Amino acid sequence: DGLNAAQLPEAIHALANQVAGQRLALEDGKYLVLQSNTYAAGQIYSWSLMRYLADGSVDSQFGTNGVVHSRCQTNQGRVVADRQGNIWVVSAVSASYSQPSADIGLCTEKISESGLPSVSAPNPIKTALGANVSVHDAKLTDDGALTVVLGTTNAGSSGLKALKYQADGNLVGNYGIRGTADLQGLSADQIAGIGVRIVDGSGAMA
Repeated sequence: DGLNAAQLPEAIHALANQVAGQRLALEDGKYLVLQSNTYAAGQIYSWSLMRYLADGSVDSQFGTNGVVHSRCQTNQGRVVADRQGNIWVVSAVSASYSQPSADIGLCTEKISESGLPSVSAPNPIKTALGANVSVHDAKLTDDGALTVVLGTTNAGSSGLKALKYQADGNLVGNYGIRGTADLQGLSADQIAGIGVRIVDGSGAMA
């Protein structure tokens, strides 16, 4: 962001004091800010998404007075947008919000450019994984699919998975096993210490 080396320690300190969030630039100079919401006790429970104009003012034409709130109870997420203005937010549903525990996994919401639920996927898309998840990355690939990479923990065991969704929110049937691929070759200790990123438009990961 144009900072020189001398400015970095102060900038990093300022970021560390913020609630977890993500900023995503849009092609027209507008930008989205995904912010985690917290209870008074400090427990994260959902997200809110705001859109800003290029001058930094809130875009009141988006959602309700510039903001969209999650329809799921989640604890963290990632936001991506396509060239048609559709916005995807992928967030983790933890065991403390979902019973039975088999239902825990992901909540994926597709939002139109206006901030309303997308016509092609109007309802939250819930993907049960039976494990607590942490979303590492999400990206729209060249074929128009949404690929999500996440870590899982369940009963002391850890894993890495990649999921691929079609534009209507259904999992891509011929990807992995019914839309979910297990990423093999790492021990639980190694998985706990890394973050996975989608590095190009084909969905390759590192």
